Amino acid sequence: MSATSQLLHRSVVEPFFKQHAGLFLFSFFILFGIQPSAVDVIQFHYSIILSILDSVSFFLIASGAWLIYALKVNLFIRACLRKEAYDVLYLLNGVDESTHIRSLTQMLVKMISPVLIYGAIVIIIGITQQQWLSSLAVAGSVLLLLAASVISTRQMIRNGKANQLMQKNRWKSLRPGLLSFLLQFVFRKQFITLLILKTVSFAALYFFAKTDSQVFEGRMLWLLFITVLAGHGIIIHRNFHFMENDLSFYRNLPVSRIYILLSLLGIYCVLLIPEWWALKGMIIIQHDAVQYGWLIVTGPAVLLLIHSLLYSDDLKMEDFLGLLFGIWVVFIFFSLSTMKWLMPLIAGGIGGLTFFVSYYRFEKKIDVEMKKGPADTGLQFKKRKKHI
Repeated sequence: MSATSQLLHRSVVEPFFKQHAGLFLFSFFILFGIQPSAVDVIQFHYSIILSILDSVSFFLIASGAWLIYALKVNLFIRACLRKEAYDVLYLLNGVDESTHIRSLTQMLVKMISPVLIYGAIVIIIGITQQQWLSSLAVAGSVLLLLAASVISTRQMIRNGKANQLMQKNRWKSLRPGLLSFLLQFVFRKQFITLLILKTVSFAALYFFAKTDSQVFEGRMLWLLFITVLAGHGIIIHRNFHFMENDLSFYRNLPVSRIYILLSLLGIYCVLLIPEWWALKGMIIIQHDAVQYGWLIVTGPAVLLLIHSLLYSDDLKMEDFLGLLFGIWVVFIFFSLSTMKWLMPLIAGGIGGLTFFVSYYRFEKKIDVEMKKGPADTGLQFKKRKKHI
């Protein structure tokens, strides 16, 4: 290994895998740990690989997952180059072009190795199945990701110190506002949580919605969907505290409550796009467009209700989980009835009313404890600080 390759390996590759060790362990558990035996693991992945080779939809899903991983790698490299501790990497601009490209390729092959290994297995099985076109498509997509990553990293290193001096807003098309702030917070600060949640929820809803119509049970789909919505509680809770801590200045701006409410509704509509797409089997397979429509409308309304109820009191985590469980039970009860329209109506109505009534009345509790001194007997009190 050359000195340049050692430098990139120790400064970029090793920190990347250490920082994302939890994600890799979770992914390994989902892909290999939930099956009862090694034979079941092989059969499970073999069926997935055949689906990628046979179905255009599965191929696009796999390519999308690989693209997300490659983007995560590139974002990590960009974040490194924006730190002064990594200025040594800019010395690569002084080596010849072929050495530079070769070193970056070796580095990115290691970082994207999970995609490359799985893609190679898909290609090998495709060749054994004589699916030449599908194997070529998989090989092309994987090599394209690798080439694009090398070119992107090369360009970032070539920019030099400009990576640190030009902190550009990557959401240029968005008007600066609450929706823009929340989108950046969710996709930057909660990316791992979002990725895990969307992977599990998308897979569960997608395969359930494609169940054979003879054995399909709509009430079970609603149970699964409401459980998925409750799983968004951790993201909603973090969004709420982000607004109350980092965006507390919004309360002093001439911004109407209806604008804030619509911004919250907008962010939760964006978050539910994968679930909406996963549920398209309700139309294609089950031929039930009406129920699909109620699922689409209910999702953002329930998430908005959960967020709005957080303004009713300054809840601790255990209290919030109790509230979340209560909402889950109530909507499970409503999902058993034939009047599905009641769920978005109740969730949207109560959520909107609670937000308008409680937003400016919300108080954040602060516990202040006075320690016992030499001349006093000790004093403890609680002070409630109100956001203005």
